Amino acid sequence: MRTYAFIPARGNSKRVPGKNIKLLNGEPLIYYTIKAALESLVDRIYFTTEDRELAETANDIAFRLDKTGARFDILLRNPKLSQDHVQNDETVLDAFRTVEMITGLPQADSIMLLQPTSPLRTRDDINGALKQWNASDMRGTLISGYTLDGFVWNNGKEMTPMGHNPERRLGKQWIKDYFPVMENGAIYITNAEQFSLYRTVRIAPYQFYEMDARKSVDIDYPRDFQRAAELLNFV
Repeated sequence: MRTYAFIPARGNSKRVPGKNIKLLNGEPLIYYTIKAALESLVDRIYFTTEDRELAETANDIAFRLDKTGARFDILLRNPKLSQDHVQNDETVLDAFRTVEMITGLPQADSIMLLQPTSPLRTRDDINGALKQWNASDMRGTLISGYTLDGFVWNNGKEMTPMGHNPERRLGKQWIKDYFPVMENGAIYITNAEQFSLYRTVRIAPYQFYEMDARKSVDIDYPRDFQRAAELLNFV
C-alpha cells in the first residue's frame, strides 16, 4: 500500500516569526520532521511551502540526510495558501493535486500529514501509526495523540466534568468506561480517495494512535522551544 507523506510549512509564522527555521538544539525546526519521515517506511515525502528560504533549507537537510533524494520532493505553492486563515487541509490538497498532475508515479493509497511543529515525533511513531493504519480497513482517519490520565474538566463559562461524576467518584474506576485523549497534531493518516473527495484529512470514523505524552509538544509559542529542547535529550 502506497503512502505519501506531506509536510506543510510556511515562512510567515505570526506567533514565532521564522518558526520553521528557528534553531532547536542546533538544527532548524523542520529538520526533525524531515529526518523522521526519511527514516520511516512512507513511500514518498513532499515538503510544501511558499517560502524559498524554507524550501532551500529543507532541500539542504534532505540532501544531508539522504544524498539520493529519491523519496523527497519540494513543492512551491501559491503564497495565498499561506495566509493565516488557510487550513493545512487546503495546502495538502493543493500539493496532492500537484503530485497527481506533474508526476508519473502511481497514485497513493493513503495520505499522511506530518506537521513540522512536532519535533519529538520519531520514525518509530510514524511506522507504528502506519502499521496500525494498514492493519485497519483504512477508512476514515487515524489521529495521533496521548491519553489524559486524570479527571478531565471543560473549563468554559462554567467548569463541568467530562466522563466522571465528582459527587460519586470511586477513585479512577471511571477510566474503565471513559478514556480521554488529546490530539497532538503529530500524525494524521487518511484514505487518499476519501481525501480527494472530502478535501480534509479529518474524516470519520476516527481511530486513535497513542504516542508518549513527552513526544507530544506542539510548537506554537516561544516557550514551546525550551520545552522541546529539554525533552529531545530524553526521547
